[in-house]
Amino acid sequence: PNDAAEEDRKIYPFPSSYGIRQSKVLLFKWTHSQGVGIKVNISANSLPHLVRYIKAHGLKQVPSDKCPKPCPSTKLSDFWPCSWDSEFVEQLEQSTLFDLIQAANFLDMKPLLELLCAQVACMIKGKNPEEIRATFHIRNDLTEEEKEAIRAE
Repeated sequence: PNDAAEEDRKIYPFPSSYGIRQSKVLLFKWTHSQGVGIKVNISANSLPHLVRYIKAHGLKQVPSDKCPKPCPSTKLSDFWPCSWDSEFVEQLEQSTLFDLIQAANFLDMKPLLELLCAQVACMIKGKNPEEIRATFHIRNDLTEEEKEAIRAE
């Protein structure tokens, strides 16, 4: 009960009638839960966004091959075919974006994972390593010798 991880666990009403089918993991757990409920190990912060995404897509099969490679733009809405999707991810805070990536990966929701990773690709597009480190708050822990070796290559 005093554990921070324990405080993050919440019971959240889930749109089971149409959302379960978007995740192989949820479908499997729901099928074997005998109506008791489903336990998933994902951040409580990501749940409202996950449910919103599922509600927006309903029972429709969402193709998971929408992202051209390499990423053509720094703005997802420039190329993503569904404007709702691009608006959904472009408004997310970075920490929520990464929580959702973990949740989509854990739940095996390939269309959502593809969408979220496309947003990360847009955030990286056209940036040098220092700008990428600044964007994602990544510490540069290379020694001067290692940096010189990389420059020499």
